[in-house]
Amino acid sequence: MKKYAIAFAALLIGSIALACNVPVFRYALERWLPDPYEVIVFHQGPLTKADQELIQRLSDAEDQGRGNLRLHLADVEKLDKPLAELYRGQQNVQLPWLAVRYPEHFGNDELVWAGRFDSSAVTMLLHSPARQEIARRLTAGHSAVWLLLESGDARQDDAAARLIEAKLKELPNVLKLPDLTDNPEDKLLANQPLKIDFSLLRLKHADPAERFLTSLLLKSEDDLVLRNDPPTAASVLGLLGSPSPWAGLAGTASQKIRVEPMLFPVFGRGRSLFAWIGKGITADHIEEDARFLIGPCSCTVKRMNPGFDLLFTAEWEAMLGGKLATEKPKEPELMSLSSLGKPPAKSDNLQSQAKAVPPMTAPPTPAAPASSAPAA
Repeated sequence: MKKYAIAFAALLIGSIALACNVPVFRYALERWLPDPYEVIVFHQGPLTKADQELIQRLSDAEDQGRGNLRLHLADVEKLDKPLAELYRGQQNVQLPWLAVRYPEHFGNDELVWAGRFDSSAVTMLLHSPARQEIARRLTAGHSAVWLLLESGDARQDDAAARLIEAKLKELPNVLKLPDLTDNPEDKLLANQPLKIDFSLLRLKHADPAERFLTSLLLKSEDDLVLRNDPPTAASVLGLLGSPSPWAGLAGTASQKIRVEPMLFPVFGRGRSLFAWIGKGITADHIEEDARFLIGPCSCTVKRMNPGFDLLFTAEWEAMLGGKLATEKPKEPELMSLSSLGKPPAKSDNLQSQAKAVPPMTAPPTPAAPASSAPAA
């Protein structure tokens, strides 16, 4: 899973990154620019005026720096080999057709979304109430927003929410922010007060306005959507019928969604740590992630820290009241994992897979082998 790739690379090369005492959540908010999602619009010949207006909405979001996306127009009569293969893999295509892929550095080849390119699809991609609320809270000074993707089982969802809220209320009394120094790397760039302030946001499992965000979250790891299940399993769950809020997510009736709540801690400019699922949502695991988020940013290179960027359309700098990071910092070249050897073998237990190597808040001792990373 992706957690292994990030932790494995960090164990080997984390010591080359500069350190500072600014908490991870604040450093990410002020300095880490989100990686762009690839937004591909397949079409044939000239676009209609209405479609051109939709293209302009996406282009404006990219050009003005409000959305972390990279727009690509692809005429199906002039496709290069990679795009031709992607296009041939689509089902029930009605041109123009929208396909969205994760950022290149994330290393996830799964399509986030695929479907008819129209006004509703563009609006859903760029905006949703949950993402707007997350951006509002993060720029108002929240350390992180703990996004609970509900399962649809009220008993499970309410129990998880009670546990999370109780733990988040306790954390400011048991955790302590690192002491900042007079060193330049410890200078805060925004005026928001530096404090420990965690909040919970519940996301309904089949909210039509959040279909894109739900798909983005569920496809971020290969075990959140189960594949190759009998079609009857999906029909029993009642999640993948058509028309459905899940349309565009799973793509076929042979997929099913885990009927368990999932917890995603979101921080910075819409960056998420990886999910805790079902019984893995515990007070200890929440505190583990919280300690990472409020700990000193000992590894300042974003790609050497755990997590992945969500797709947001937000005026981050304006919402923070000033000009912050304006260009992506130069990051060291990372050796490919294939050249470093394979990461540890997966466990059969989903929760031990999900957090086999905890987030690091300090560079590892150079002499320590990768296999010495503690398991959660």
